[in-house]
Amino acid sequence: MYKHILAAVDDSETSNRALIEAIRLTRNQRATLTIVYVLDKIELFSSATIVDPNQSEKGWEEIAHDILSHAWDTARKAGIKAETRLLETKDVEDRVAQAILDEVRVSNADLIIAGTHGRTGLKRLLMGSVSSGLVRHTPVPILLIRQGAA
Repeated sequence: MYKHILAAVDDSETSNRALIEAIRLTRNQRATLTIVYVLDKIELFSSATIVDPNQSEKGWEEIAHDILSHAWDTARKAGIKAETRLLETKDVEDRVAQAILDEVRVSNADLIIAGTHGRTGLKRLLMGSVSSGLVRHTPVPILLIRQGAA
């Protein structure tokens, strides 16, 4: 039986499906739910299109808070009390996955639920894979929700 479920969201179709599954399991297991979004500051500040990094960071933080607010509201409407956390990246290697795993350890979550885009080949090489980083290093079970029909 899971006691504390951590759901990672990014406002994609797969993370929205993962959130719904996290809500369902939280209810089923009578667990607590923490919903996280990772603000990848390394990617944000390395972007060549940024004119004013501080203004851009503020904009991304607002978007992140909106995503978390929507996820929290989805849980609330389903009758689930959830906590939300805005996480930030700290280093280059497995940065988003590592931020999630750090939160797993801090919050004592015993299950991670996240969406996976199922990228392969060059797209995976260029864009990386948060789910691969989670799977490689997780200290707890992980449930990955793939992209596809609802």
